[in-house]
Amino acid sequence: MRGRVSRESIEKTKSKAARLIPVSSQIHWACAGNAGEAADGLELLQLLQKTSPHLVILDLSMPNIGGMAVVEEMRRNHPQVKVLILSMHKTRAHFCRAISMQVQGYLLKEDAGAELLSAIKVIRQGGVYVSPLLSGKSPLGR
Repeated sequence: MRGRVSRESIEKTKSKAARLIPVSSQIHWACAGNAGEAADGLELLQLLQKTSPHLVILDLSMPNIGGMAVVEEMRRNHPQVKVLILSMHKTRAHFCRAISMQVQGYLLKEDAGAELLSAIKVIRQGGVYVSPLLSGKSPLGR
């Protein structure tokens, strides 16, 4: 059975993410009409033992366990969970490593205000989302 993420859940997640974008130690997920958060990678991995989210919005720079290590663990134990990286890291190395780990999206924090809902929509439809500033499709021409 495929779960649905309600518009209310997405709006709550967007609101929380918008408030927490400056804070790098937060992780958000949307699952079956609920939104939740974990303070760090270790807490997220513990929560994944109890919940079944459809999407995790994950920062690469976190205390305890970094984002890439969390993605590796999620791919081993929770491969069905979609991952959207939310990061300040613009380097090709960070982006390529994340994509090679089969994340479904990479969103720069500076694009998040305008692009978070678009990223979630693309991922929910089975696509891979790349931040406009990384893909060269930024309306600002960067």
